[in-house]
Amino acid sequence: MSFEKLLTVTDLAEILGRSTGTIKNQHSKNPSRLPPVCRIPGAGRLLWRREDVDRWLQQHVVRLDEPVLRPEKRKPGRPRKSETIARTGLAVREAQYA
Repeated sequence: MSFEKLLTVTDLAEILGRSTGTIKNQHSKNPSRLPPVCRIPGAGRLLWRREDVDRWLQQHVVRLDEPVLRPEKRKPGRPRKSETIARTGLAVREAQYA
């Protein structure tokens, strides 16, 4: 384990290209969107190890040459009967019994 200088909120904000307020908000509301925090007993500050930040960045790299697969957005409201039949395959089952 290396004993390098721990990163502060300002350091992490500079690395990620975000504001310090954004880092603090994401830590309190959605900490999974940030690298893991280094907890030191008695220290009330948010601190990160550089190696944890580098590892987290490597896991979240998106290459531009690879397509990004996004789930298809659903329309709001109840689906039409024809959409339900197409999705569940009821028309195929009815045709087998006819």
